[in-house]
Amino acid sequence: MSVRFMLPSSRGAVMWLGPKKNGLITQFLKDVDWGDLDYLVIDKPPGTSHLERA
Repeated sequence: MSVRFMLPSSRGAVMWLGPKKNGLITQFLKDVDWGDLDYLVIDKPPGTSHLERA
């Protein structure tokens, strides 16, 4: 799953802050049917360590 699938264009950077960013994280974790998993690995770009605190 990638945020790229939710964007109108694959060009440009995603610069979301606040409620929009938090909503995306919530949508990925709660609304996506991940199936029966033992682990869920989340790969984030460098410099985005604050996202898991959202």
